[in-house]
Amino acid sequence: FLGLTFPENGEAWVNGVRYAPAFMSRKGKTRSLLVSSIFKSSLKKKLLRFLQPFFGKERIVLPGEKVITNAECE
Repeated sequence: FLGLTFPENGEAWVNGVRYAPAFMSRKGKTRSLLVSSIFKSSLKKKLLRFLQPFFGKERIVLPGEKVITNAECE
């Protein structure tokens, strides 16, 4: 999730970045790929330990959590 502000002069400002960790998997021998939250994975603890050094724990959007932006983003 990316919070952007577009002032009247046409410049864009990034107000904040958060992420919802996901992974892709294949079901059976189909060609379809499924995207799921890592919180539904049996490997969620390992995946979170891997992602947190890169993106930070405070930027993760947790399941059921509202995404709140500042007033300038609305």
